[in-house]
Amino acid sequence: MPCHNAWVASRRPRNSESFKVKLDRGRSSLLILWWAVISAAFAFGRCTSPSTTIEVVKMERFLYTWLLLLCVFYMAVANQQDFVSQRFGSAGDMTPWLELDLGAPTQISMIRIYNREDCCTERLGTHDVWVGLTSGSPTQQTNTLCYRGTATPDATEIDDYPSNTCFGRYVYIQQFTEYLNLREVEVYGSLSP
Repeated sequence: MPCHNAWVASRRPRNSESFKVKLDRGRSSLLILWWAVISAAFAFGRCTSPSTTIEVVKMERFLYTWLLLLCVFYMAVANQQDFVSQRFGSAGDMTPWLELDLGAPTQISMIRIYNREDCCTERLGTHDVWVGLTSGSPTQQTNTLCYRGTATPDATEIDDYPSNTCFGRYVYIQQFTEYLNLREVEVYGSLSP
């Protein structure tokens, strides 16, 4: 039985005006690729005979897997997410700081800082960890300086162990001489009784 691609051919746009979609940042190429894979899947599905049913099922699974990967990739581009290099970065502040709200007062036992990996690991350098009950600034009256340390220039993971009096809802990481570029911060401790 010959393969008929009439369905696929009838779905192609007749001119560029009928297929014009307002897209940017390469999304149109992803949509065209997605459209081509869908068209190929339908065309392949129409060219089957009972003896090739198993191969068709394998090919359909393969195509569905690729479609799923393309959709995930498209969602990443559409949402402008860069999963590899997400990070916090200050924009030239003289004394940049990052505030973390733990939601409830906590006794802090350790803070793990994941530094930027792609470059500039030396930027963290000397930094302070403040903890307290007041939001808005690390140096508020009810906030306490719990740790002051210096990260090595090539450090990508830094463990800071604050003093035993380190208790509060808000945790601040403050830097004094450079941009603050952090990938992730983990705070370990126990809730107050």
